[in-house]
Amino acid sequence: MSTRRTIQEILADYEPVQVSATGAHPAAVLVPMRPQQKQPGSLEVLLTRRADDLVSHAGQVSFPGGRIEASDDGPAGAALRETFEELGIEPGQVEVVGRLDDLYTVTGYHITPVVGIVSAAAVVTPNPREVARVFTVPLEALMIAERWQQRTHDYRGSSFRVWHFPFDSEDVWGATAAVLRGMVELLWAQRG
Repeated sequence: MSTRRTIQEILADYEPVQVSATGAHPAAVLVPMRPQQKQPGSLEVLLTRRADDLVSHAGQVSFPGGRIEASDDGPAGAALRETFEELGIEPGQVEVVGRLDDLYTVTGYHITPVVGIVSAAAVVTPNPREVARVFTVPLEALMIAERWQQRTHDYRGSSFRVWHFPFDSEDVWGATAAVLRGMVELLWAQRG
């Protein structure tokens, strides 16, 4: 299920849920996947832990991404620009293969997730001002339902059930986990 061809085929036919960004900050993230070195034919997802001194979402696990600027070529352009700024991966080393459902965050962002396959030859050079750590999660690990957890979080007087995916001493949660969970549910549905 985690092969490049499978992901490409599923996303080529998928119509993501798109919602208006009115009233929210439009942003895009790249869900960067690359071939696993130890298991040729399988994919892994690149994730970052944000630097601890950033103004927003400091120390959280995230995808490369940020606000969509007027100069960007839409969400994909913004996601590729941010990936270059944060990880040093050239846009030409990423094949955009599709999008996932838009997402609103409780912090006021409208996120468009763009899925891209990163060349195995791409060198990841994290920007230390933005990225404290880069790590990978095999797509096959994300597909194991028992590894996912839901926890309740309180934010500004409201309670929310939030997905968590603990992995490699990191806690993937919030918008990042929501995007990954949406992708995994899409893959589960295709698997039948």
